[in-house]
Amino acid sequence: MTKDDIVTQISMKTGLTKKDVKVMVEAMLATLKEAFLNEERVELRGFGIFTTKMRKGKKGKNPRTNEDIYIPDKKTVVFKPSKTVTRMLNSKKGGK
Repeated sequence: MTKDDIVTQISMKTGLTKKDVKVMVEAMLATLKEAFLNEERVELRGFGIFTTKMRKGKKGKNPRTNEDIYIPDKKTVVFKPSKTVTRMLNSKKGGK
């Protein structure tokens, strides 16, 4: 599902124009990005929690040259779904 698909779905469900929904979706994504940059925890009750995490560096191999390389530390965003979402995914209706 793409951002356009999300905008279309929300527009159909709410009766709002795609243009208005797109502005709201863009604003929400910008707010999330800003929170991630500030390493804030984002909790969407009934959906899940987004947090930032530091991944430690590790040894790796360049697949083309088979040369040993070092992959440096990096920050990433982690998502933990709520119990409601987890139950839905594991129910016969929600899962595939």
